[in-house]
Order: sequence, then structure tokens, then C-alpha cells
Amino acid sequence: MREANNIEECDYDAGDCCQCTCGIESDDLPDFSCVDFACVDPNAPCVDDDVTEGMFEDCFNFGDGFCNDYNNNEQCGYDGGDCCECTCVVDWSAEFGCTEFACIDPTAPCVDDDDVTADALENCMMEYLGDGYCDTYNNIEICDYDGGDCCECTCGSDSTDVLDGGDCSDFVCIDPTASCFDENITVDMYEYCDVELLGDSICNLSNNFEVCDYDFGDCCEATCGVDSSGTLDELSCSSFACIDPQFVTPAPTPAPLSSECLDDPACVDGTRGQSVDDPG
Repeated sequence: MREANNIEECDYDAGDCCQCTCGIESDDLPDFSCVDFACVDPNAPCVDDDVTEGMFEDCFNFGDGFCNDYNNNEQCGYDGGDCCECTCVVDWSAEFGCTEFACIDPTAPCVDDDDVTADALENCMMEYLGDGYCDTYNNIEICDYDGGDCCECTCGSDSTDVLDGGDCSDFVCIDPTASCFDENITVDMYEYCDVELLGDSICNLSNNFEVCDYDFGDCCEATCGVDSSGTLDELSCSSFACIDPQFVTPAPTPAPLSSECLDDPACVDGTRGQSVDDPG
């Protein structure tokens, strides 16, 4: 099929673009002939009402059995049906085609069979969802919190190939629907703190500020290790840099010096000393 010829003036590529008319005028077809179609010939018995001539201007490789993101929209007929399992049809390479989907075609019967949405396709790195690695840019609600990769209890639950590189070992669980969600870890902590070091019983100065809850208490002797579930070793809770205002008593503010007392040794606490016998 040559898309440039798939117009009325070229007799719709002499029938090559419709499965029911391809090759009918040839007795010797080479291998792989008549395998890719976009039937818009109104006179062909197998004309595809979902394919329009306008699709040839802005869409490419639709209906080839592979879901192409750039075609997965209404104008391109949702890649000619390739992005939904129930509408994907490929006759020439069933072994490889029609295996990966992102079904958002509202007319497809299986549109609700997965969690993929049009917003997710626009805002998420779809190829990294559910791959066993917690990806920062996907760890948001619209991306289903990276397909569950960022919570230990959901990582790999929706993927059959999570072991293909991903190891489900590093987590930043901010999905409120996950059973292992830690309400103490906030979105701001995820953005500004070394989350994997919070509460490890070692004072990490990079986390020793308010938004990181002062390293989850690790930098104050009174709170270091209090919430630790692991075994403390000789390096745990051994050095501190406590600046948490809950445990630091601020130094008293000295009384301001009177302007006339500056550099005057006779002044005490900012006032000029006076004896009982000295009226001033």
C-alpha cells in the first residue's frame, strides 16, 4: 500500500489499499504483499468506515498492529484500532503485533479494561509505568503513582515484566490508596529531602531542616532512633546537630545598650551606674 496513491484519482492504489481488492489484477505477488491496508474506496465491499482520506495527511502507520502514541487520538482513529486489544487486527504478524495497548477509544468495547486514560498519555512517561522503578515524574495521581512502582506493597502488582530490569527496591510511597502508604512522608519531602535517608538513625545534614522534619529526629539525641524499626549499630545516633526548635532552648536576648553607654566601662546592663550618694 502506498498512501500517496490511496485516492480516487489513482483508483485507490489500484485496489491495493483494501484487503478484498488487493492483488486481484496480479498473478505473481511478491512476499509480504497485501499485508497492510487502509481501505477508503467506497466501492470496495470491505471499505473501512473508520478510515478516512484525511488520516493520510497527519497519521502514520495506523492499523499496523502496533499502538503508536502519535496516532492514538480521534483524528487518527485511535491508531486504526491498534491501541485497544478488542479492535486491534493484524493478519501478517500475529506473533508480534497486537501485544501492547493503551486503549482510550471511547467507542471500543474494552476501553475500561485498563487504567490508561487520555490524560495519562499526555502527561506520563507511559513506557516506564509499572517497570519496577519508582520514577519521579510519574509519581503523581494522574499516572497512578507510576503504576504502583513507588509503593512497596503495589510495585509489580500490575506488571508481568517487572523483573525485566526493575527490582522494586526503592520507594517513595505517596499514594493514599496504597495499604503501605506512610502519611509521615509528604510530597514536599519527596521534592526537597533525601527521603531514603530519613529516620535512618544517622544525622544527615541535607535533611536537617523543617520540611524534612529535621531528618525525622535523627539530628537530636532525644529523638534519634525513636521511630526506627531497624537494628541500631555503633554508628547510629552517635553524632548530632540538633536545631529542632522543640529541643533547642534559645539563648536569652541581651538588653539593648543605651546610645550614651557605648564604649563606657561605667555602664552596666545598658545603663550608667549610679551610686546612692550620686543623684546623677
